[in-house]
Amino acid sequence: MKVQELAARVQPVPGTSTSPTQAPRTHDPPRSSFAEVLRQVQAPDEGVRLSAHARQRIAQRGIAFDDLLARQLTEAVQELSAKGAREALVLHPEAAFIVSVTNRTVVTALDRQEMQQRIFTQIDSAYIL
Repeated sequence: MKVQELAARVQPVPGTSTSPTQAPRTHDPPRSSFAEVLRQVQAPDEGVRLSAHARQRIAQRGIAFDDLLARQLTEAVQELSAKGAREALVLHPEAAFIVSVTNRTVVTALDRQEMQQRIFTQIDSAYIL
């Protein structure tokens, strides 16, 4: 969010004006408070993102990525984040996903066949769907 957009959404302090000659206006609709705007800016985006690499792997490997799976991954990332995870393996019965929890991004995906006899490195957590 740009600073100008944020500033436009912040409510002025009562009894002050934007210029020395302008009287405060009481008929303007109320704007969001700074705390409210800050919460909206800091709130995590809904859902997880797919990196370009993950999109390519999902397509190549024929992994069925639907709304249900997207919701499951989102919930997994929320729970992993609450536990302090940074990089995680999320296991689904038909696929495995390496997820950057801090960025809320699926980094890559493996199908069921590729999951066998694989070593997963540079992860600090695992989540089983």
